[in-house]
Amino acid sequence: MQVKAGFTLMELMVAVACASVLALAVIGSYSAYRDVFARCVESYGRESVELLHELHEATKNVRLGGRHENRF
Repeated sequence: MQVKAGFTLMELMVAVACASVLALAVIGSYSAYRDVFARCVESYGRESVELLHELHEATKNVRLGGRHENRF
């Protein structure tokens, strides 16, 4: 009896189909993650600017070392 080594065409087609399904799932998840990350960065940037503006207003006329300094 002769033993054949290797994969059949059907086995390779099933493996490619499984890899395609997994790739689509990963791409979809990554796309959703990227959108959420972009929104988080945008809101964080907006909040940071607001906080820095408040800090600037609160420390506008602070005296440091005995003299008047406008730090910003």
